[in-house]
Amino acid sequence: MLPERSNGVLLPEQFRAVDLTRTRLQRRMAAKQNITGPQVAELRRKRGMTQEQFAARCSKLGLELSRVTLSKIESQLRCITDTELIALAEALNVNPGAFFRGLKLKTSPSQRQKLRALEKKLLACRKRC
Repeated sequence: MLPERSNGVLLPEQFRAVDLTRTRLQRRMAAKQNITGPQVAELRRKRGMTQEQFAARCSKLGLELSRVTLSKIESQLRCITDTELIALAEALNVNPGAFFRGLKLKTSPSQRQKLRALEKKLLACRKRC
């Protein structure tokens, strides 16, 4: 809570503090929280599912997502965990690597090698589950 004058009016320096806080929040919200959201949305649409239907399908697989949460993931306003990514891939019946195809990432050869190893692990996990 911001300190106030006795008559309830904010002091000029307090306006600045409010503006700075709002600006930081806006920057944080404007930054992309994931890189796979647009691919999730595209694959969902290609399968003819609404966000509500897709959220229900995810719930059947054990991933509790509301339509609002799914919307935030697709619009890159929410981070997504690796386990959520695997569950989304399962719900869409795709390889988790499908979310990364077509992305132009600036990666070194060693980073690309690590990404390929991670994709293999995700595939092995999907086969076991």
